[in-house]
Amino acid sequence: GSGSSQYFDGYLTTSTDSIASSGVYIDMILDVQREIDTSYYTHIAGTAAVEIDVADRYLVEGRITFNQTTGNSRSESNMRLVIDTGSGFTEVPGTLGYIYHRNNTQGSGTVSISCVLSLNPGDQIKIQAQRVSGAATLAFVENACSLSIITFRGQKGLDGAQGPTGSGSTI
Repeated sequence: GSGSSQYFDGYLTTSTDSIASSGVYIDMILDVQREIDTSYYTHIAGTAAVEIDVADRYLVEGRITFNQTTGNSRSESNMRLVIDTGSGFTEVPGTLGYIYHRNNTQGSGTVSISCVLSLNPGDQIKIQAQRVSGAATLAFVENACSLSIITFRGQKGLDGAQGPTGSGSTI
């Protein structure tokens, strides 16, 4: 990567994934990489997980939009950010968000999460979602689901001018 472009930004444009049963998380696939600094991140388009290649603190932002495609019953869904540090994916505390779906004509909803994480090389993160209650079939909405990851490392600026020599201390 060069300069201050140490970020990943991916989103979903084509989805055949839908949720027809409650209590089963499914991965949000990222089929488009809008931006990727390949010295900081590894991701294969069409997969969900993004692997971190450089230890640092990162801002992670995720967003999903679900639409109720069938069923005329009230339903609820949620999303979460999950991380795998080498022992399998687990939920990142504080990243659970919920959507209420009224019926198949008023069934779209969006939830976003953001958090700051200290990540290490080999850590993988992704977004998952599930239907929590109700009987509706829910589907990811194309061009309305994304994951962005930004390092706080940034580019170091130029050194400033040398200051005047001090006069010493009498303390």
